[in-house]
Amino acid sequence: MILQAFSNRALCHIHLGAFPQGLEDAEKCIELDPNFLKGYVRKAKVQFLMESYENALATYLEGLKCDPNNLEVLDGLRR
Repeated sequence: MILQAFSNRALCHIHLGAFPQGLEDAEKCIELDPNFLKGYVRKAKVQFLMESYENALATYLEGLKCDPNNLEVLDGLRR
């Protein structure tokens, strides 16, 4: 439950343009559960929006370890 709250709040921060806060919440998701794919997706998305492309790529690749067939991760990698 708490994990989902951090994930949802990260997404809200991203939509509001509060990227540092979104990154913090996404990282908290990964800290709480390293197998929680949405944490990696949120983190990579905010890194991409912050123009930290190498970090976003690395995060998407980490996410692939959780689910190598996830379309959201694969789409992020294409960008």
